[in-house]
Amino acid sequence: MKLDNNYDSKIGNLFPKNIPNDYFFISDWDLHNANFSIDSAFFYSKLYAKANYSINDYFFINERFKEKLWLKNNCNLALEKQNNKIDFSIFPNGTTAADTIIQILNKDNKIIPLLISPVYFTYIDILRDNNCMINYYPILSAQGQYKFNINNIIKLIVQEKINLIILTYPIFGSGITMNIMDLKQLLQTCKKYNINILIDYIYGDLEWNNNLQILPETIINDINENTVLLTSLSKNLFLNGAKTCLVFSNSELIKKIEKASVYKIGSMSQSQLEVFKLIYSKENKTMVLNILGKIRTHVQHNYEQIKLLCSCSQKGLLITKCKSGIFCLIGIPKGLFEINKTDDDISKIIMEKSNILTIPHSRYLMCSTSYYWFRVNLSYSQELLIPQIYKLLQIDFN
Repeated sequence: MKLDNNYDSKIGNLFPKNIPNDYFFISDWDLHNANFSIDSAFFYSKLYAKANYSINDYFFINERFKEKLWLKNNCNLALEKQNNKIDFSIFPNGTTAADTIIQILNKDNKIIPLLISPVYFTYIDILRDNNCMINYYPILSAQGQYKFNINNIIKLIVQEKINLIILTYPIFGSGITMNIMDLKQLLQTCKKYNINILIDYIYGDLEWNNNLQILPETIINDINENTVLLTSLSKNLFLNGAKTCLVFSNSELIKKIEKASVYKIGSMSQSQLEVFKLIYSKENKTMVLNILGKIRTHVQHNYEQIKLLCSCSQKGLLITKCKSGIFCLIGIPKGLFEINKTDDDISKIIMEKSNILTIPHSRYLMCSTSYYWFRVNLSYSQELLIPQIYKLLQIDFN
């Protein structure tokens, strides 16, 4: 499918400019449970000790070989298994990294991208800013179920001359992870056709049924020279004020990324680097894994409660089969609303009738003519979230 020229990812037109305090933003992206946060005093004490000698220094990405060596040693990062063809770099955040990577790959305006949707809207905006003609492949059905056919992907690759695939893992906002064999098949296909694949693995470390890990070692071992992998432990820990991102790819691309970063983002802050070292250090590993475990247990519990409420509803609501991350999707049958209502109309109807703010997942290229899908942030406390879901189920949508 090709992106409509009228597509708009912005959500500002959905909600009031000044949102009243009694409105509940169920599709929010921030942390909403203080029990998961790392004690700020822990950071302040560590960072203050470093401030005296580092506050006047520059920290450019291409000069920080010692941080890269430090991470390899602390996390037993065995990239040697890849015969030194795979390297990594450190970025301030995933969005900056993605923008830099896409601009490098789009030299001479040669990118023809395929987005596995739904997808993080920033990728759409970055590609449009780079004058790319965007194709997308919906990996979720109208009923929110996982579907994947490598033959359909290959057909698109050949027909549209695709040379870049972008995938979020888990599938953006849904909590659904790509089947591991399908992922390996996709990676092999990209290598066969010499296509780059960018995997946004930002919430991939929060898989519900696997062992928690500091780095996504399994997928790192599976990637090849055509892969760009973005991951962020700080994002999983909700350290959004001092987050960092790791970029894994072939050594040649990493060199280009680090060279470009000098004039694209300049120096990183010392506080970012120190937070980076604190969360990846061996001495804090138990604490970090404990927090990740608490987050995972909490969101799973909220998900099961919401799943039960949806199954008991007489309105035919659907919920995605989550396996990772902190979000799920709820689908409301469009037949419950007046005919010919758009997703934006439905979002406003829900807001007016319940004071609940929802973002239509069609903004992220979720394709469904029969259901209104929206994202739910599972990090809210149960006391806040569950009553809002219950209130939503009581609405007369007509």
